[in-house]
Amino acid sequence: MAESDGFVASTIEHINRVHELLREVQRELERRGKDHDASKLREPECSLFEHAYEDLSVVEYGSSAYKTALVQARQALDHHYAYNRHHPEHFADGVNAMTLTDLVEMLADWKAASERRPGADILQGIEINAERFALSPQLATIITNTVNAWWGDSEVTEEPPPNGSVPHHGSDHGLSERELFDAACDRLWGAYRGTLEGRTLEEVAEEIGLETTHVEHVVHAVSAMLESERTPVHPE
Repeated sequence: MAESDGFVASTIEHINRVHELLREVQRELERRGKDHDASKLREPECSLFEHAYEDLSVVEYGSSAYKTALVQARQALDHHYAYNRHHPEHFADGVNAMTLTDLVEMLADWKAASERRPGADILQGIEINAERFALSPQLATIITNTVNAWWGDSEVTEEPPPNGSVPHHGSDHGLSERELFDAACDRLWGAYRGTLEGRTLEEVAEEIGLETTHVEHVVHAVSAMLESERTPVHPE
């Protein structure tokens, strides 16, 4: 039992750490979303883009007319690229110098831009941009997979584990230990957030009669989740 406790505690610690790191990524993406294209609303870009907007908004993406419009809007674009790292043109080495965060913002930008053009297709846009920015076949495929997973018509399901299902020690209801743990965390999270200030997680867990083998680990996990919510954002 002691070995099992050690494994469970170590696994929960790992899960909590991954959650913390993903929350850091989430906060950075939130900041990126709020600041996206803000330079277009300031001078000199605002006046320059207003002048070029009509031409850029009506031409087909990737067409010769689009490329001509880009040349005419070069002054605005040069300034915009210089101050916005979600564009490959921001870097001397293009996409190869970007981070995953840059790529996620870039993809959201591509998707939103495609929605502004009647009849535009984000997947076709990816094909055009793969050539335009010299994307590797692997990266182009990953971007396409992401579009299909996030915004496609069909739901993405998890691949089944190899060699059949993974055995687990479940309850009488057929739930695995991980599922029971997640359910306990969700229940304590919801109950705690619905209480008045000044209550501890331990008090709430006892009040709702939380039944799990590892109550202390559930309390620790929910505490880490709450702490990550309170962590301030540190901009670049």
